[in-house]
Amino acid sequence: MLKIKPPKKKKKNTLLQVDCKKGAGSISIDGKEASLTVLYNQIYIDMKELKRYDFEKGIAYTLKEVPEDIGNIGRGLNWKEYVNNEPIAYLKIIDKNTMHFYWYGFYNRKTKKRECKETNFQQESKTKEIILKKCSP
Repeated sequence: MLKIKPPKKKKKNTLLQVDCKKGAGSISIDGKEASLTVLYNQIYIDMKELKRYDFEKGIAYTLKEVPEDIGNIGRGLNWKEYVNNEPIAYLKIIDKNTMHFYWYGFYNRKTKKRECKETNFQQESKTKEIILKKCSP
């Protein structure tokens, strides 16, 4: 079985997870770009900042490009239709070490529907609300 490698994390990135010790899902933020583990060992994506909402300390992200490193689940997705200016994720800052994470799913511009609406974060979170904590890289 081919093992998919997650993107390498740089030291200056902010790494966020539901559980820093045993969580598989993660988001790594570097300036206006972020890398997200959508599904561990299957889908790793790069996102770019779409818009900042200063009034609530929130940032909307969109898919940056078609990912190169994907497993069997990722190969069956319509990546070319997902690269557009629709938001796929939203981070809302609670404090310097904690954020709310909202995952909308990939927006298919042909069907005008959201696809792949679950991430590792939903599986790891004990509540419906996804709270991410800053972890040391």
